Amino acid sequence: MAYTTSIKRFYGWWFVFLLAGWLWLTVSVINNVQHLNVCILKTVTGVPCPACGTTRSVQAITKANWKEAFFINPFGYLALAAMIILPIWLLADVVTKKRSLYSSMHIVENKLKQNKILAVALAIIIIANWIWNIYKNL
Repeated sequence: MAYTTSIKRFYGWWFVFLLAGWLWLTVSVINNVQHLNVCILKTVTGVPCPACGTTRSVQAITKANWKEAFFINPFGYLALAAMIILPIWLLADVVTKKRSLYSSMHIVENKLKQNKILAVALAIIIIANWIWNIYKNL
């Protein structure tokens, strides 16, 4: 199946995003970075975003500190799962010249557009995590 420019761009951006994520995680683990603030929202407003603490959460997971990871930011589990699954999926698509990752992302996007309850539930989870981060003064 031929890749169009938009599909190539999609895979290119995911490659860059995942590479940056793995580089950041590697550097932060090697240098034991604990409280480096790279969040623009927190830098500007002093309020943490829903993703604040994700790096520390992933670091805790890699050290088998499951409970600590959850309390830092439960999204760390999702981030690590994505950082493991997506590069493999991306590589498989490129090697097989398929676009299953691209198609799956569109399916999820369309399901969220069609199912307002699912979209609201997802928004509530993100907002709840954001409130949790603010409460913890992350």
